Formats: sequence, C-alpha cells, structure tokens
Amino acid sequence: MNVFVRLGGGAAPIDLDVAPDDTVGALLDRAAPLLGVPEDVRASLQAEYAGAVLEEGMALCETGVDAGEEIVVDVPVDPAECIAKSSELDADGDCGDACVMVGRVHFPPSQGLQINMMPFVMAQTFEATGLPWTCRQYYERFFPEILDIPGIEAEVGKVCYLSIDERDVAASESHRRGGVHTETPGTAAVQALASRPSHKGHGHSTFNLTCPFQRPLGWHVAWGHSNGHLQGGIFMASNVADSCQTYNCKVMPHPATGVDIIGPYGDLSHVAHLLPGPNNPMLKNHLYWLTDRTPHESLPLATACHRQWFRLVTSDVSLWHRDHSTPNPNGVLPDLARTQVIVGNKFKASDLRVVPPEDVAAMLATEQ
Repeated sequence: MNVFVRLGGGAAPIDLDVAPDDTVGALLDRAAPLLGVPEDVRASLQAEYAGAVLEEGMALCETGVDAGEEIVVDVPVDPAECIAKSSELDADGDCGDACVMVGRVHFPPSQGLQINMMPFVMAQTFEATGLPWTCRQYYERFFPEILDIPGIEAEVGKVCYLSIDERDVAASESHRRGGVHTETPGTAAVQALASRPSHKGHGHSTFNLTCPFQRPLGWHVAWGHSNGHLQGGIFMASNVADSCQTYNCKVMPHPATGVDIIGPYGDLSHVAHLLPGPNNPMLKNHLYWLTDRTPHESLPLATACHRQWFRLVTSDVSLWHRDHSTPNPNGVLPDLARTQVIVGNKFKASDLRVVPPEDVAAMLATEQ
C-alpha cells in the first residue's frame, strides 16, 4: 500500500510498512515521526483516499483502499513558511546566503574516477588526508581554495567526504541526480534509524548580498561582507556550464510546528513550485558552497560531453550509506561519534539497518 504526504499541492512518497488490518490511526501514528510532526500536531493529521477523509478507527481493509493505491496524509503546515530566502533570518539564526560562489578552479585531466562520499581527513597536506593517490591532483587544485576560506579552518583534522564523478553523458540526460532536492536526507530518511538531526554537511554563512567585494588573493569572488565566513556546508564544482542549478534559499523545519517538509533523501518535487526565483545556473570551473538545505538539481545537458563533477561534504554528516558510498582504501573511516554507518538500499527504509560502531572497521576491511 502506497502512502503519500501532501504539502502545498504536491505529494511526496514515504516508505511505511502497513498491513490491511492496521487502523488509519495507526498509520498516522507511524507517519508522524517520519515527517517530524511533534505530538501536539499529530492530532491534526488526516488521511484521505479518493478525496474523502478516513476515520482513524477504521481498519485499512475497511476503507476500500486496494494494494497499490494511494493514501494521502495531509500535513497541516503552509510549506511556503518553511522556505527561508537569502538574507532572511532562519531557524538556525544565521542570515547569510544559502549558496555562495567562492572561487575559480581548474579540473585535472579525467581519469574516469567514480567516487562517492569517500571519508578522508581534512588536512593542510595531501599526505595527511589519507586519500588515495588518484585524488592528488584534485587536492592540489581544489583544496587550497577551500582551506583559504574564512571559517573552514574549523574542519581541519575532521573526517569529511569526497565525491568525484568523471564520465560521458548523453545529450538531454543529467549527469547526477535530476529533480530539485537538498543534500540533507530529511526527517523521513533517518527517523526510523536514529533520533538525531539529519545533516549532510549542514552549513552556515555570514555572507549576504548587502555589498560586493572581491577577495584579494587568487580567483576568489564572493558577494558579502568582507568579514563574512562559512561554517561547514558542501563544496561543489563542474567543468560543464549550465549542468546544475541552485536556489539561494534554505528549506527549514516549519517555524511554529517543527514539521520538516523535505521528502525522503532530500526530495523537493512536491514543493518545487514554491521555490523563489531566479534560479542560479552554476558556471563551469567555479567552486560553489551551499548548505545541506539549499535546493539544487542536475540539469539535462544540451549536448553530449564528458563531464567532471566534484563535491566535498564537510564533517557534520548523520548517515554514511555503505551500499551507496566508496570506502577509503587507506582505511579512513567515518567519524563514528557523529555518523552512523547504514547498510541496505537507502531508498527503501525497510531494507536499512545500523551497523554497530564496533563492527564498522572489520566490515569495511573484509569488503576491501
């Protein structure tokens, strides 16, 4: 039985394990924590089928809903109130941009690398990172830009995560994940696994659009205060213009109820129409910083090409998915004090399980 959540005219699927003899009320009880709905808001949730509200005491088998049909859970929030535009005070208390262009970079010759969320140690020298030698040219060309940004020095010595994707992409296809989404996995993705905030780099900025300046060294260009700094977040770059776009806003938990409108694994398709314009196509060979709640999407390419894509996620990561990530061959592990290692298909919650911290090293060593 499929369960969808309706927000602002759209609907996002959530993975709920329900049986025909479960009541509608039990379904809502299970849906509420997956949506970040606090107890005092749970009573206002409603389940609908074919446009009619279902009574909570009814068993699902009595509702007329057949297997494969959709039940819609209405969440009582205005999703527009969850979108914090640039320079507006958001629930984190920071008032800066959600996306900042921080510099120009030069991609190395392609090696056909396919790396996703490989853990490494942020360091001032390549040797101290624990990265494999195949990543050296990326370190030499990208990391000086990143480490020179005010605020990022706080990441030195911490475990961060590197992704590099170099491959041919056909015309009219997107290289990476299409559809508007955020990097934070969202409440629905993690609630069943841990009662901790869902982060993938997090990110705060004290840059904003009040006055432009150019940093005096290198290719750094940013719009903001001269004393602005970045905390955590995600760095991203591509060698192909107009292959990704961002929105300079953050999608936050609802300010009054705490309901998180971000769908499973960052999906924002149900509220994409509410995002403020204009969107911002990324320039090629430029390095961008964004938060894990900044909407963005990979775009279909106008012509076939070989695209190189770089992403660095800073240390505040809630979940590391073994089945979707690249282990570090030099043995660097996620920081198990702040990151849970998960096995199973991340797009199917019922397949997931948490690996006990004491078992992570042995598991990854065996697989390598």
